[in-house]
Amino acid sequence: KNLESIFTYKGRYPNTTNVLSFEFEQPIKLLGNIQKRNLSFNYARKSYDITASYSRDLTDFYQSFPQSDYIIYFKTTSRQTSDSLLKELKPIVENKTELEAVNILLRFVQTAFKYKTDYNQFAYEKVFFPEETLFYKYSDCEDRSILFSFLVEELLDLNVVGIKFSNHLATAVAFSSQVKGDSFKYNGIRYTMSDPTYINANVGMTMPKYKNSTFKIIP
Repeated sequence: KNLESIFTYKGRYPNTTNVLSFEFEQPIKLLGNIQKRNLSFNYARKSYDITASYSRDLTDFYQSFPQSDYIIYFKTTSRQTSDSLLKELKPIVENKTELEAVNILLRFVQTAFKYKTDYNQFAYEKVFFPEETLFYKYSDCEDRSILFSFLVEELLDLNVVGIKFSNHLATAVAFSSQVKGDSFKYNGIRYTMSDPTYINANVGMTMPKYKNSTFKIIP
C-alpha cells in the first residue's frame, strides 16, 4: 500500500521548512594530493600548451557531493585551480581586445577537452565543478559552460550568464561595447552568445538547432 506521508515524531521545530542550501560562501580548502594536467589548443593558426593543477582531495570530495542547482557550480571554485589555470591563460589573453580574448577562451574550452555525455560516462547526470573538468577525461556542455564562465569573469572581468535550452547549456557574455552576433538583453544589459561546446564557434554564434529556441537565464 502506498503511503502519502509518514511521521516519526510529534515535535515541531522552527525553520524546518527552509530550503537546504549547498552554496559555498568561501573556497573549499582541500589542497592536498595536487595533480597536473597538460592541455593543448589552437587559435588563429597558433598552438598553445598549458599545464593546470587541481587537488585530488577536492575532486574526491566532490564525488560524494549532492547534485545541486547550476548556480552553485557557477559560483564555486578552489584557489588551487584558479591560481594555476589563470596563471597559464593570463599571458595568452593579455593585450587582446575583449572579443578576441573571449574567442581564445572559447577555443580553449571547446577543444582542449574531450566530449562525452554524462550518461555515456557515468550512466547518470553529473554536473562538474571546474576542478572536475580538469580531473575527468571527458566533459559535456554544462561542465564547459561553468569552466568558461569562471575563466571569463576572472581573467577579463566580464559578466557571464548561463543559457539553459531544453537539453543544452551554453553561456552569454556582457561586453563593454557592442559586438556582432546573436544577443539578447537581460536586466538591461546586452549579452552575446558564447557557446563553449559549439566546436570552433566564435562569439555570437548559436548552434543551428537552438537558433530559434527558447531558453532560461542562469544568473
